[in-house]
Formats: sequence, C-alpha cells, structure tokens
Amino acid sequence: MIGPRNWNRGDAERSVGAVRRFAPGARGSRGRRMIAPARCPGFGRFPPFWSAVGGPGGRGPRSGAATLIALVALLSAAGAPSRADALVSNIDLVDSADLSLAGTVRLQEFTAGDENAALGDIEIKFSSGSDDLDPPTVTLRRRDGESYVLVAELTGSKKLTGGDNAFAAPANTALEAGSVYAVRLEGGGSGVAVRGSTDNSESGESGWSVGNDSLHRSSGATSYETNSNALMIRVIEAGERFDPFEPPLAPSLSVSETTSTDGSWTVSWGGAEAGEFYTHVELEETPPSGTASTTTFYDAPGNTSISGKTVAGAYKYRVKGCSNLCSDWSGSLTVTYAPNSQPVVGAISDLTVSRGSTGTRSATVTDGDTDDTHTVTASSSDEGVATVSVSGKTLTVRGVSRGTATITVTATDNSGESNDTSAAVEFDVTVPNSRPVVGSISDLTVSRGSTGRRTASVTDGDTGDTHTVSASSSDEGVATVSVSGKTLTVRGVSRGTATITVTATDNSGESNATSAAVEFDVTVPNSRPVV
Repeated sequence: MIGPRNWNRGDAERSVGAVRRFAPGARGSRGRRMIAPARCPGFGRFPPFWSAVGGPGGRGPRSGAATLIALVALLSAAGAPSRADALVSNIDLVDSADLSLAGTVRLQEFTAGDENAALGDIEIKFSSGSDDLDPPTVTLRRRDGESYVLVAELTGSKKLTGGDNAFAAPANTALEAGSVYAVRLEGGGSGVAVRGSTDNSESGESGWSVGNDSLHRSSGATSYETNSNALMIRVIEAGERFDPFEPPLAPSLSVSETTSTDGSWTVSWGGAEAGEFYTHVELEETPPSGTASTTTFYDAPGNTSISGKTVAGAYKYRVKGCSNLCSDWSGSLTVTYAPNSQPVVGAISDLTVSRGSTGTRSATVTDGDTDDTHTVTASSSDEGVATVSVSGKTLTVRGVSRGTATITVTATDNSGESNDTSAAVEFDVTVPNSRPVVGSISDLTVSRGSTGRRTASVTDGDTGDTHTVSASSSDEGVATVSVSGKTLTVRGVSRGTATITVTATDNSGESNATSAAVEFDVTVPNSRPVV
C-alpha cells in the first residue's frame, strides 16, 4: 500500500513543503506575464478578461480581432494588481485579556479565502509584560479533520516586545484557498502572554476570516479546549496572485530502487520550480493488476514509503503538481517486486550405520532463483547416537551408539531475505545393537567331587550395555556348571568329558542381543581305586 503522509510530532502533525508563486508583473520560466486572476465558481480562477474572450459567462468565441481588442482594453484598464496589506487580521481590534503561554499550547484558527496565497509574515500581539522575553515557538498548521498538519515554522526576533511582533514564514509557504489554518504558539520565556480579544470583527481580503475563539491545551492534556478570546493576529501576504492560465511543470520523480525483493520501497517527488506553485501533488500507482489509484499529498518536495506488497510484478508511478491547474503527469517510473524464491530441500531417505562406521546422503536443493547459491546445514537430534557433518551438499553420518537419531537438514540461499532458508527436511539414522562377544575359554580338568573355575570375558561395542552370562553342560552326569556374574564354577560328577557352552546377553532387547556360543571341555578323570 502507499504509506501515510509524513506524520510529525504532536497533534498528528505532518511536514508540508513550501511552494512558490510568481511575483507581480514578472515573467515566468516559460516567459508568461503574471496578472491578477478573477474567480469563476466551479472552475477555479480565470483571468478577468476570460468572459470577454469567450470563456465561462461569455457568449462563445469572438473573432481574433475582437478578442485582441477586448484583451488589450481589459489589461489596460486593470493596471497593476492590488491587494490589502493583510489577508486577514484582528490585531487592531479591542483586546480584552492576557492569555498566558506558561505550560499551555495555544492555537488561533483562520480561514483562507477563495484564492491561493503565499504567506509572508504573521504578526501576533503580546502583552506588555512580555518585553525582552524569549519568544514562543510559532508554527503554521493546516487543519485536516481533527488534527493539524505542520506547514511551516516561523522565525521571529530573539526577544519579544510588548505589542505586535512579526514572525516570518519560510520562502514560498503556501496558503491553499478555502483551507483552515492555525497559528500555534508554544513555550517561550516565563511570563509570556499573548493578547486576546472578544471583538469578532474581521478585516482583510474577501472570504478570509479569523475564528471567534482560540484553542488551548494544558501540559499533559490530550485534547484542546475552547477559549472565548481569539488570539490577536495579522496574516500578511507575500507577493501577488499568480497567472492560472498555464499549469505548473510536473514535479521530478524518483524511486529508492527499481527492483525490490521484500515488497518495500520509497517514492519521492520534488518541489515546484522557481516561480511555480503547488497546493498539493497527486501520486498515481499502477500495480501489476493494471488498476491505477491516486493519493494526494501536501508536501512538496516529499516522499512516501511503500510496504506490504504481496503480488509480484511491476508497480508503475507518476506524479503531478497542482495549484489552480494541475501539471501534466511526470514520466513513469517502475519498481519491479521480485520476491525471493525460498529454496527447497528434497526428501532424504533414512540411513542405518553401525557404531563407529559412517554413511552418506546427498541433499538436493531446488530454487526458483536459478542464480542463487546455497549453504546446506544439518544437525543431529542426539549426538550420543549419531553425528553429522556437511561438505557442500554431502552429509556424512557417523554411528556413535545404539539408538535412533533424527538428522535435520536446511538450505539457505544468498539473498539475505526473510525467506532465504528452506523448510527443514528430516531423516532418521539408526545405529543397530552391537552383538556381545564372549572370549575363548580354556578347557578344564576337575576331579570327581571337586570344582574348578573359569571366567567369561565379554566385549560389546555398546559400551553402556550390561550383560547376563549363561552356561550349560552337555552332560551333567559328568560335570555341572553354575554362573555367578561372569564366573563359571564347574563341579566334577563322574569320570568322562562334558562340554560347557557359554553365552552372554546384553540388555538391548534386540534380536542380536545374545552372543555366539563359546564352548570349552571339562574332563573328569578316573578315580584311582584304593585297596
């Protein structure tokens, strides 16, 4: 969307740029001569000879000779344009109150008449007790609904005098016909007070008026209150009216970037040329859909922030400046919104890898932005089971111990945008159980009725496993065997040979939890007869 106008501090105020008009009798940048125009309701202002040459109110076009004669006659009769010294004033009326500025902001509204004007000075009457005190900050603001838009900050003398004090507007400060303005006073030296009047008479140009009341807002308050005394002011015009015959030149136009990947950019326009006048500018945006929209701004030069675009494509902009008439549209500028394409990592199959061994998988990355480069990253959910490392797009997984770990893989492109990283892709790594191994056990000879011992040595790749050793005799009529921990106790029963079979089972519960069997022979020799 096109962002809001440039809002400023307090009162929802926004800065409005200055504009320019022609000086009386001067020639403009296109060589046209300035004259004082008349007003034609419903059409803006027209020069006073308009009806004579067949414009509104006339009886149609005249012949070339008649038109020229009428034009010369009217211009000769008009002479130099005249104006009142003040556009509007109540400064010389009867004053009735001192209105203190201590901790209080005060505003006085006035209404512009039926023609645009350029502001020169605003005079304000202060109480005699304000002598040699610091002046308040004086600004001109334009009412916009319930808020006041900052137009200009005025400059006065370093110290006040009791009575009338002049505050100068920046060059080319415009007053738009029919608009309501406010003179705003804030701060100043302790004891500063402005004079107020309940006399509602007015003076100045036709259609201009000073409000009967003033507004004030105490420190900490959020809204203005009405005071029945109007602040005593005089609004003085700078220069004469301008010729409405030709529209102004179009403002310059620029954009912060011609290609955007995040849907945000800034459109800026320039101010009026010397000798030209804008009351506002109109900015047109044509989105990819082709349906143009226009937004009005009161700052020139100015800019607006564009954000939140979601539709990719070309956004075209052009601007025109308006006074009584509007300029032609400026040349068009285009910003192409080309959002980043989020990379995508393809599915990766699961992997089984033995403890201490490695296995590999490759990450496949696709991206609509074919020129992007990508960095692949991967992590393991349990590095006690399996670890992973990345080289380019190759993932190397190493088994650490029995179990299952999840490997999470992402790819990040080089755009730097918020969607530069792919959605995560996961695959499982299984490190199977390591089957325990019982070491070889030497044969044993044991006499009948006697016992002998052997120890089972168990090794296991899963170092945290516990083991249960089991043993059995092939012929318990010859020898029996019992187990305590890993100690095997063999007892001879009668002459002969028996085979002892030993296994170890880990605590994994897996199908390979039991070792291969290890055997050793037990010989019970003949007992020598005794006579």
